[in-house]
Amino acid sequence: MNARDAAEELRREHEETAALVTAFEHALELVASEADEPRDRGLTWLREMAPRLAHQHATPEEGMGGRPPVALLIAEGPERARLRGKLFELGRAGYEFRKELGFATTLDTEDLLARGRRLLAELQQEMEYEEELLDRAEAREPGETE
Repeated sequence: MNARDAAEELRREHEETAALVTAFEHALELVASEADEPRDRGLTWLREMAPRLAHQHATPEEGMGGRPPVALLIAEGPERARLRGKLFELGRAGYEFRKELGFATTLDTEDLLARGRRLLAELQQEMEYEEELLDRAEAREPGETE
């Protein structure tokens, strides 16, 4: 995949992830509600999103569709090593959130909310870092990425 294709793919992934983040934030707001009915709706929504979340947070070895994450194609040297580690941490945070989601009830959402908010913060930080990498990659001379 050349740099231009990788950049387009990463931007598309970021758009999809941004939409997922928005829905995820709304579901967490419902879960944080004082009333049972909105909490139940929020939990149901989060459970429906869990498979997409799992796909979005594949580990660096798994990637999306069995290939390495596109961001790894853009990163070079130490940035690639850092990104690989951050993607692994993000995958683990996603796994821990989904695990906690399996135990959450409308009466017990505190741990789920904390893990969900942490996951969102990590995901947003990672997307910002990937955007920085993308900007640098686009500034480099066009051609094949590593």
